[in-house]
Amino acid sequence: MKWVHIDRIIADGRERVLPTDELILEHLTAIENVLASRLLEFFDARRLIDDMLERFNRKTEDNQ
Repeated sequence: MKWVHIDRIIADGRERVLPTDELILEHLTAIENVLASRLLEFFDARRLIDDMLERFNRKTEDNQ
């Protein structure tokens, strides 16, 4: 995996300490876990709503 280029030298001439690949991956994993947990609930709810709408529409079509 490649990372975005960050200049090691700051404008005032000091050298910037860049994070290790392990630290970057640790942070990305934490972000992905939070997003996955929140999005999973959304998509589960969406599937339930879609199923309910399909059943209601089927009953309406059968009654017509």
